Amino acid sequence: MVNPVAIVICNWNKRDDVINCINSVIKSNFNKFEIYVVDNASEDDSVEWINKLYKDSVCLILNSENKGGSGGFNAGIKIAIQNGHKYIHLLDNDVELDFDAIGSSYEYMEEHDDIAAIGSKLYSYYQPGCLQEMGSDIDWNNYYIRPHYKGANDHGAIPEIIDCDYVPACSVMIRVDAIVNTGLMDEGYFIYWDDIEFFYKMKSKGQRVIAYGKSKAWHKMGVSDRQTTFGTYYFWRNRIHFFVKYLTNDQLNDFGQKILKEAFQAVYFSAYKGQFKIAQTIITSFRDSLQGIRGKAQEARIHHRESYRNPLDLIINNYKAIEVIETSECAFLHVLIKYIKSQSIDMMITIRSFRHNIEELKQQFPTVNIIPSDYPHCGKDVLLCQTTDHIVNIRNEIREDIDFYVDSYFNVVSSQEDRINLKNYDAVYQAFINIWFPVLQLELKEFKKKLNLGG
Repeated sequence: MVNPVAIVICNWNKRDDVINCINSVIKSNFNKFEIYVVDNASEDDSVEWINKLYKDSVCLILNSENKGGSGGFNAGIKIAIQNGHKYIHLLDNDVELDFDAIGSSYEYMEEHDDIAAIGSKLYSYYQPGCLQEMGSDIDWNNYYIRPHYKGANDHGAIPEIIDCDYVPACSVMIRVDAIVNTGLMDEGYFIYWDDIEFFYKMKSKGQRVIAYGKSKAWHKMGVSDRQTTFGTYYFWRNRIHFFVKYLTNDQLNDFGQKILKEAFQAVYFSAYKGQFKIAQTIITSFRDSLQGIRGKAQEARIHHRESYRNPLDLIINNYKAIEVIETSECAFLHVLIKYIKSQSIDMMITIRSFRHNIEELKQQFPTVNIIPSDYPHCGKDVLLCQTTDHIVNIRNEIREDIDFYVDSYFNVVSSQEDRINLKNYDAVYQAFINIWFPVLQLELKEFKKKLNLGG
């Protein structure tokens, strides 16, 4: 009799990671599964070691070329369906599972026929108690994604079940009937947004997609290569494709305005920091998406990033205490506090609450001093900074008494030159929009027409 669960792991050039992933599966307290590893034409010795260590316990599927996450998973999904499994648990190669992750998802699936997919509660591999996310929704107002509990410390108050628009494919159990009903992943995405569409289609057919707190996994994160613009290219290109595909014609103008504004912000501040390759990649991804270029990136799309030293390095090293006025999302606060501690382990850190309530901040930052918004400033020898989701949001509210501002993209305003750059933003933006928005309107309509015709 066929085991009910197929474990499908997609691997490319990560020998050590995939071995750790397979070991975490084997150590599960649930054993009614078969393991399939799809290798995307790795150039390291992954295949050799998988054969050496797991020849009798792993079915190895070899792709002749790198087909990305979507193509890799599809290869495994097809064989798992042919072999008669009831459920398929997808895993990225840089994931390690809790011993109860597979079994708990299986039991919940068996008890709830309306569920198409169960995503794991994802933790950061390098910060084991910190959530990467617990499922996500699609933000149809801002044309983005909205992960649940991203960056949060798991303090015990997070719901056990969260209904979502999608869950990341890095650790998710899927009902085979749901895949048969909606189809395989769209391999045109290659990587990023493939899983978003995959599970969005399932939910659109009336089935539930959930994140489950009893299924725990630790993820090293997808874009580990921060030296190139790999993630930038695929994320922007595929995001545009997804929304143009699913928005109505009446929504295209609003989408065009917002995506162009966001792209301008990214290009403007990347160029200011001397990161021209990022700016070039964003522009190229726009062009490719609207021309219907899909699949694996073509030549001259992905570049090595220019070296960049965070200006905070010099600012922080001159102080022994810092007060952070928080007006950003909590996820970025975690990133910033970790960064500050990495630069100066003895730095005294205080967070002044504005956007979040004090009790929530105390739960999230138990080792940091939290003060209310009306509390007196900590002192003249204390570095004063303010966080924000994006520097542009506070460009008309810059105060001279704040030493620096920093946003979730690590754009920093501290010097007079920074302030002048921010002051010039609106004039440059308006000229850009006047030139390019009419052009984008036409291209979006033409692209939408092609998609509707199946082009």
